[in-house]
Amino acid sequence: MVEDHAGLRTELRLLLETEADIQVVGEAATGTEAVQLARALRPDVVVIDLTLPGMNSLKATTRITHDLPGSKVFMLVVEDDEQYRCQMFRAGAVGYVLKKAVDTTLVAAIRTAVRG
Repeated sequence: MVEDHAGLRTELRLLLETEADIQVVGEAATGTEAVQLARALRPDVVVIDLTLPGMNSLKATTRITHDLPGSKVFMLVVEDDEQYRCQMFRAGAVGYVLKKAVDTTLVAAIRTAVRG
């Protein structure tokens, strides 16, 4: 879970921890932390905010998907923007979830990605 706002990161973790088949194995606040944690923990899925301080999320996603081809990356976005969507997919993301709908779509998106 990569989100620079600690409160939202906590809310997302609590949402995911209610699911018996999903475990949050790490949390990061920056793109650099995300890459380091992903390399160390080798998660099945990485949920990463589109806007991060330091190394941006697109560069972090590119590194994660290159180093860990089995990990699926989802972007958290504020709005559905075609330009960002194209950049996310080029960086290696498998999908995105709108923050305003995260409570109803994130769990399903993670499960779909794990199933392939």
